[in-house]
Amino acid sequence: MLNGFKLSPPDHQATSHWFPDLNSNRSGGTTGADGDPVRISVSAIDSLLCGASRWGQPLVPIHSDACIAGRADVGRAIISIDERSLPRRQRFSLAHEIGHWEWHRGYQLLCSKEDIRGSGTKLKGLSREAAANRFAADLLMPGFMLRNAMRDFKRLDMKTVRELAARFDVSLTAMAYRLVESDVHPSLLVAYGKDGRHWFVRSKSIAEIWFPKDCLDHQSGAYDILFGGAPDDRFMSTVEGDTWFDVDWADQVELGEQSFRTQENEVVSLLVARSDRMIAD
Repeated sequence: MLNGFKLSPPDHQATSHWFPDLNSNRSGGTTGADGDPVRISVSAIDSLLCGASRWGQPLVPIHSDACIAGRADVGRAIISIDERSLPRRQRFSLAHEIGHWEWHRGYQLLCSKEDIRGSGTKLKGLSREAAANRFAADLLMPGFMLRNAMRDFKRLDMKTVRELAARFDVSLTAMAYRLVESDVHPSLLVAYGKDGRHWFVRSKSIAEIWFPKDCLDHQSGAYDILFGGAPDDRFMSTVEGDTWFDVDWADQVELGEQSFRTQENEVVSLLVARSDRMIAD
């Protein structure tokens, strides 16, 4: 049920050469003759970078998607991945753990689903888990490749997200998060459970006053999906801003909304600004 990977990296200078830089083309991926991204092989990068290999069947603790344990002094570690997770989840988890090996060597970390989406112990203002997530996103969806791929699309909606997720072999949530964070269009991505808002990310171009409500509004499509069992939104709908935000004049702006279920008790919504009044000064 479990996958294991042994890491034996060379010196840090050599390691850094192989990891992606958003301002360069040095990564583990390439583009095909038609300009489409070729699937980035995390295990191949792992092998080139760290001399990784299959390693028995180490134990991943209950409730953890992955874990890493190693000796910083000798430069060796074992990453364990739960095979019960979906393949794209396993792939992101492996990239996430490689991020820990790069940035948090010397710590033993057990990564749950909640951790891998950004919570965790703070380190210099950014949680270790969020830092590893950012590393994994850079590794699996390098900025230069994503910018090239986005040239094929005129708008940001879930159709675009699905096609790009398939090209890069990542989950819908990972791709949507990456696109919002990359500010390809002023937008937000928000996750809610029946207990309220779980997390959100917004583009840098969106003003900070646009902070999503604590709980879903009954008028939102996301509410129907989460509480009413409705199917995922096939198309992006237009809603007034006060459906999602408590800003006094939010009813004077419009935004696009498209939501999808990620698990039984969670729905994720892509919100795309359609008013310049939402843009930061």
